[in-house]
Amino acid sequence: MDSTISETKTENIFRDFYGATTFIEKSAIPKEYGFKSKKGTDYKGYPDFFLDNTNDDFVIIVEAKAIDQEQAETEVKFYMAKNNIHKNIIGIAVSGQTLETLKVSHFILLQNGKKIQNINLSELITINELKAIYCKQSVKINYQQLVNYADTLNTEFDTKFKLSVPQRPYFFAALLFALDKLSTFISTYNSEEIKIEIEENINNKKIVKTKICYWEELKEKEKIDYINNLIFNEVGNKFIGKITNTFKILNVPAKFAFISSENNSILADDYINFLKVFTKLFKNYQETVKYYDIVGSFYTEFLRYVQKAGGQDIILTPDHIKTFMCELLNIQYDDVILDTCTGSGGFIATAFGIIQDKLEEKGIKTLANLRNIKNKQLIAIEKDADMFSLAFSNMVLHGDGRSNLYKGDCFDNFEITYTDENDDNPKTILIEDLIKELKPTKGIINPPYNDDKSVDFIYRCLELLKIGKAGKTCCVIAPSNCLKKSPVIAKKILENNRLETVIDMNGKLFTSQKVANKTSIYIFKVGEKHLLTDKVYFYDFKEDDFYYTERKMYDKGNWDNLKEDAIQAIKDKTIIEGKSYLETINLETLEDAMYIPKIKEELNIQQFIKTIINYEIFQIGEIVNGQI
Repeated sequence: MDSTISETKTENIFRDFYGATTFIEKSAIPKEYGFKSKKGTDYKGYPDFFLDNTNDDFVIIVEAKAIDQEQAETEVKFYMAKNNIHKNIIGIAVSGQTLETLKVSHFILLQNGKKIQNINLSELITINELKAIYCKQSVKINYQQLVNYADTLNTEFDTKFKLSVPQRPYFFAALLFALDKLSTFISTYNSEEIKIEIEENINNKKIVKTKICYWEELKEKEKIDYINNLIFNEVGNKFIGKITNTFKILNVPAKFAFISSENNSILADDYINFLKVFTKLFKNYQETVKYYDIVGSFYTEFLRYVQKAGGQDIILTPDHIKTFMCELLNIQYDDVILDTCTGSGGFIATAFGIIQDKLEEKGIKTLANLRNIKNKQLIAIEKDADMFSLAFSNMVLHGDGRSNLYKGDCFDNFEITYTDENDDNPKTILIEDLIKELKPTKGIINPPYNDDKSVDFIYRCLELLKIGKAGKTCCVIAPSNCLKKSPVIAKKILENNRLETVIDMNGKLFTSQKVANKTSIYIFKVGEKHLLTDKVYFYDFKEDDFYYTERKMYDKGNWDNLKEDAIQAIKDKTIIEGKSYLETINLETLEDAMYIPKIKEELNIQQFIKTIINYEIFQIGEIVNGQI
């Protein structure tokens, strides 16, 4: 048996796993990639393994060490940072002498990023599996960079454009709608002829004439008007064919009208410079926008300085919690999702992305199946006109303007206009009839918290879910004491729905929205009576490794691991001392229908003897010091 420790053994393990010809090895890496020497000299340096497939937007750099994993990580990070590569980079550090004892670390560096980030993957996986994880990780990093821009954007909307808080999310959505047009405009505005309509009074009659000239020949106001009209007209183009009778009544595009009529405070040169930054940033991340509730996230930032908007309490679910709750529901490709107080459409947007991913995993992501998601797998209801308009804009940005998103009070059985995929003629039906027809399988809501009405919203969502087939699940985030504070409604809920899980969340979750409510996530099995003997699984997730202040919130680096641990523990109902427990609840008082920290009260004989000895020593010390 060879007991020699060598780097060659580590390299052979890596070769055997991926195949001898998958990666280029150190001696064959072309010098054009520009790797630098680890010794800091002007000579070239090369990692142990390298992969650059023409069709991929990333390369893979690998460093192997015999047993020193820390050194392998240091060196792979060096090569990731010191090169002439113009693609995203995945770094793999490996060490160990057997496959069983192999230590593996994965890192990612995006071309437009400045920081090498840990992927939190500690084993070798196939290139295709790694590619899938890379895609999700790069989208996540890109998105975080976008969100970091929100604070700057908010300031510019305030100081340069003089936009009110309610106007900002609409202008932001409009800029995203017009992104392609704006990018083209930015690249050509100084060199091509500009056509602009102007009004002239001739014989006391307004005559609209078309003026053709170059950009520099336009007056300041004409320049501003030209850009504003370009944006506003593109909003209209995005809504064509997606506005049903219901939307026409609300007149969603009218919410954007201020762009052409009032958005004139900024100077033309400042406008151009702003658009250059905005279009460059969002063109890089255009695909990323489709996977997240981008409008909702920026809207949260725009509302940061106010307690309420339009007299409504607006509490939008943070992105990481939307994803967490959707994963708790274990959404599958054929699930039908119901959100009865949809807000900016965050849950629906997140579920939309997850269902698409599930279709792709099964190899059935066809146009017909994508249409089916939009027409039959998403049901969203929102009462507030502003929130509804933003949710509608959100779904348009996600490539979907025909999902079942309806403005109305979820407590009413209101009329809606519905278009079946097999019939282009809209028909008027009641919302409950639509729900009965589509048979939702999963419910997910973040109800309003004002006036202790959250339990009413929970009850209504559960009642609507009961329409149709059985076996449904509902996931809710609400104030931790909501069941106890509204026992009458809570008892009605438990008469027909079994409370399975209560997850105690971080008390600072909504700090950036100036909301102090302590919240929990509740998971109900719909249509099953909660019995006296039914045990509820309680889980403490207050420590989530997120940083929360009134200014910002961000992942300190371990959220994904903690989330996966939590999901697995909740799925298996694992008992973890000091963190989780199973217990029945009092169906009369509901005092214990929220997480209660458990303190171990047993005192064993060793602890008892130790306590007595410590007390005797204390007594002797007191006598020596003359205190007794």
